[in-house]
Amino acid sequence: MVFNTIFAAVGIGISDLILLVRTYAMYQNSRKVLAILIISWTPFAIVNIVVAFKWTSSLSEITVPVTGPIVGCLPVWESNTGPIINYGFLLGGETIVVALTVWKAFQSCATTSVYTGSIKCVT
Repeated sequence: MVFNTIFAAVGIGISDLILLVRTYAMYQNSRKVLAILIISWTPFAIVNIVVAFKWTSSLSEITVPVTGPIVGCLPVWESNTGPIINYGFLLGGETIVVALTVWKAFQSCATTSVYTGSIKCVT
């Protein structure tokens, strides 16, 4: 269970890092955007790491004897608040990245006034 949690967190962390770098690049390496991203994501990351460790330490398992050489293992208790808190903070952090991306799209649309397909920029 802990193994899965750690590698899921690493995968989510890598994808979030890619989104952060992409957003930073969209703003032409703006120091203001870098500061916003660092200031907003640092608390999210710290809370997620702390909650993930507390949640994985709350797992309890019992060993179930099975006929033959295989021994089963069943989870008997786990805290349900850990994943909810993690996904809530993840949603908050992703909302910041999406808001910055949408803001940049509207800025770009307003400055270029380009008609593309069925979307027309209104200024």
